[in-house]
Amino acid sequence: MGHGIQSLKQLSEHQRFMLLMAEPYLNKDLRWLLMYNWGLHISLSSVTIRRHPPIDPRSADPPRLPPPWGSCLLASPPALWFQRLRMRTWQIALLSGVLTGTAALVVGLLIGHFAIAKDGGSEQAQAPAQDIDESLIRRFMDQIDSKRIEENLRELSKKPHMATSKGDIDLVNLMLNRWQNKETGLDEAKKVTYNVFLSFPDKNKPNRVSVVAQNGTKLFQSRITELNYTKDQLDPDVVQPFAAFSPAGVVQGKLVFANYGTMDDYHHLNRSIDLNNTIAIVKYGGTGRADKGINGAQFGVIGVIVYTDPADINDGKLSDKNETYPHSWYLPPSGVERGSYQNDFGDLLTPYYPAKDYTFRQAESNIKGLSPIPAQPIGFEDANRLICVTVSLMNSAKSHSVSSPKTKTKARIYPAYHTAYDTFDYASRFIDPGFTSHQTVGRTAGNVLLRLADSAVLPFNIRDYSETIDQLYQAAKENFLTELNQRNISLVPLQSAVTRLREAADGLHARISEMQSPGASPMELRMVNDQLMLLERSFLDPLAFPDKLYYRHVLYASKSSAVRTFPGLADAFLRATGGDSWDNVQKHLTIITHTLEGAAASLEAVI
Repeated sequence: MGHGIQSLKQLSEHQRFMLLMAEPYLNKDLRWLLMYNWGLHISLSSVTIRRHPPIDPRSADPPRLPPPWGSCLLASPPALWFQRLRMRTWQIALLSGVLTGTAALVVGLLIGHFAIAKDGGSEQAQAPAQDIDESLIRRFMDQIDSKRIEENLRELSKKPHMATSKGDIDLVNLMLNRWQNKETGLDEAKKVTYNVFLSFPDKNKPNRVSVVAQNGTKLFQSRITELNYTKDQLDPDVVQPFAAFSPAGVVQGKLVFANYGTMDDYHHLNRSIDLNNTIAIVKYGGTGRADKGINGAQFGVIGVIVYTDPADINDGKLSDKNETYPHSWYLPPSGVERGSYQNDFGDLLTPYYPAKDYTFRQAESNIKGLSPIPAQPIGFEDANRLICVTVSLMNSAKSHSVSSPKTKTKARIYPAYHTAYDTFDYASRFIDPGFTSHQTVGRTAGNVLLRLADSAVLPFNIRDYSETIDQLYQAAKENFLTELNQRNISLVPLQSAVTRLREAADGLHARISEMQSPGASPMELRMVNDQLMLLERSFLDPLAFPDKLYYRHVLYASKSSAVRTFPGLADAFLRATGGDSWDNVQKHLTIITHTLEGAAASLEAVI
C-alpha cells in the first residue's frame, strides 16, 4: 500500500515535487448534499388541487391561501410560495474522512510505489514496488459481513429522516460519532454546513385532491396518509405525500387523463380536447416528474395529479389482501411516491457552486426546470376512484369520457420506492433477504477501489473507450449522413478525429503491454497513468451544453433524440429537422471533433 514516511525532510527533491503535484487533488472539499426530500399539499374540485404554502420556520404566522370554494367557479389565483432557508442552517455530515483516507492512499501510492529510492540505485532505474496485494483484497472481502450490513441498515432506517428534520440531525450525529471513534473510525470526520433551498409540506394543512359538486358536496377526497400495515407507517414523522418544488395554490377544472404527461401525450390529447383550464391526471414514468407539469402548462393545463399505475410496476397486482405488500414486494393500493419535481441537480439557487454563506444566490424567479403549475401525487386506489367519479359526472352531463390506461413504461427499481412502505421491513423481506446482494455490491466496489489504488498501472482498457466512440460515430453516419450531405455539412473531420483517437488508444495499449515486465521505470509508469487518468477530462467542455445545467461531458449527457450517438449532435439534428437552424449541428460537430482531437493528443506518446 506504499511506504510510510515520517517527515518531508526524508524525501528527495523529486519526491517532494511529486507530492506537490498531487496536492491540488487532495485539498478539494467533498460536497455531497442529501436532497432527496420533498415538499407539498392538494385539494381538488370538479377537479380542484389545493397545495398549501410551505412552512417558514422563521415565521409564527405563515401566509394563508384563499379560502375554500363553495362551487365549481375557479378559486382565487393560486398563491405560489416557496421556502428559502436563509437564516436557519442545516448540518450534514460529510464523508471527508473517506476522502482523507483515499487521498493518503494516493500519496502513499505515488511515493511508495514510484518515488522512494532503494539503496544502491537511482530513482529512474528502480522497478516499481509490489503491484496488487491479492491477500489484502481477500482479507477485505472477508470483512464485508452481511449481518453487519443488516444491523447498520436497521439502525439507519429506524426513523424517517427528511433533510433538516430531527431524524436527519440524529442520523448525522450517529454517523459522526461512528466515524470519529478513535478505535474503529476514520482519521478525521467533521460536519460541514450548507444553506440550501428546500421544499417542505405543511403538516397541519395536508395536500388533497377533491371532487366537489356544484352544491358544495365533496364527492371524493384523496387520502392524506397511506394505510398502515406495520408500525413504520404510524410514525408521526412519516412525510405526507407531496410534490417537492411544485408551486402552492388551489386550482379547479375538468379532469383529463393524459397518459404519462409527455409532450406527445399532450399533443395527442389536444387534437380532440380543449386542455385550457383542465387538470391532468398522469402516470409516473415516460418523462421526469417536473416535465409532467411543464409540458401540460404549455397546453393550458392548470394542475397535475400523478399516480403509479399497477400495470407498470405491480404486474397488474392490485389487492392488499393477498397480492401486494405486506404479502409481497408489490406496491399496495394506497402507496404514494414522493419526489422532487425539478429537472436540475444540487441547490437550485447556487448552480455550479456550493451553497455556503458567501455564495451568490440567484433570484428564485430565475430557477429553471420547475413545474409552473401545482402538482400532487396520489395512490392508484385513489386514482381509480377519482377517474370513476369523474367519468360518472361527465357521463351524466353527456360530456366526453376519460380513456383508461393502455401503454406501459419501464418499472422502477422496486415498487415501494419513496413511499411509506420503503422501510427496513420491506428491504429485509423482499428486496434483499439475508442482505447478500448488499454484501456483493460492497465487495465489488471495494475490490474496484483497491485495484484502482494499488495497481502499478491503472486497470483501464483504453481501447474499450475508442470502440464506443467509433460506435457513436457510426450511428451518426447511418442516421444523419444523407441529410447532412444535402446541406453541405461534412462528417469527414469527425471521422478523422475518431480514427486518430483509435490509433492513439491502440498505441497506448501496446506501450502498457510492454511495461508489464519488472523493468518498467517509475517515471514511465507515472506517464501512462497520467494519460489514463486525464483522458476522461478531455471530454469535458463547459460550453458544450449552455442550456443544460451541470452537463459538460461531450459523450455522456442527457438528450431528447432516440439516436444513440453524440448527445449534442443528436439533439441539434433533431431540432434542425424540426425547423431550427442547422448552424447548431455544425457547432456540435466542431465541439465533438475538437474534443476527440484533444483526447487523442492526450494518449499519444510524449517521448
